[in-house]
Amino acid sequence: MWCVSVVISQYEPYGENVAYSKATNQSTTLGVLNASLGVDGNVSTKDGACSHTGVKQTYSWWTVDLAGFYFIKFIRIYQWTRDNVNRLNGSQMYAKGTDNTWKQINFNSNWPSSVFNVSVDLNKPIGEIMLNNSVWQGEAAFICVCELQAFTVTVCELFLNIPNNSREISTPGIAGNNTYNATITVECNEGYNYSLHEMEPLRCASDGSWRGNLGNCNGNSVCGKSGHWNGDIGLCKVIDCGSPLNTP
Repeated sequence: MWCVSVVISQYEPYGENVAYSKATNQSTTLGVLNASLGVDGNVSTKDGACSHTGVKQTYSWWTVDLAGFYFIKFIRIYQWTRDNVNRLNGSQMYAKGTDNTWKQINFNSNWPSSVFNVSVDLNKPIGEIMLNNSVWQGEAAFICVCELQAFTVTVCELFLNIPNNSREISTPGIAGNNTYNATITVECNEGYNYSLHEMEPLRCASDGSWRGNLGNCNGNSVCGKSGHWNGDIGLCKVIDCGSPLNTP
């Protein structure tokens, strides 16, 4: 009984796969299909490239220690459905946080797919991920992992260089402000105009930097409500043209 791995990437636009090449373990091992094959980044599609627990087991588990705590946005699992057998059928997924307790992650393992995309909304950093299974599938309740990827959320530094005479308008990214795909635009205060004809909003990019150009808000000739020109250009005065001229 063999599994075949799938070509993968260690990066996504919104973060990095922090499970890659980390320490793994599993309850039993089928032949040489050890637990580390599930995070080795191997792009080979040859037989024997996936981890696999042993046969005749009524309960199996597989874990990866992330060697740190990370905010994970989603987890992707590749598995081989050989002979139309879903080797993760009935599996459950758990994550261990900084409080050293396991919390279940919603995971529909019954779907007959070679790729599982699992959204993670725990709102806490994760240090370890576990798959377990007690559903008998002919020979065992086994777990086969061709590759497990755990993607972090890219976070941009707090942006403080908002142009003078303007106010910030922010749109959250995939996990809140300052995370991947978040945007920042500005609105000039009364009496000021943009220095650019077309302002390009800042966007939190995959490398953790802000991309775009907010420009500057420059003063114009608009009289403010206080009776002053914005920018203290001068005092706004009422123009008195005097009495109308007598007409014949």
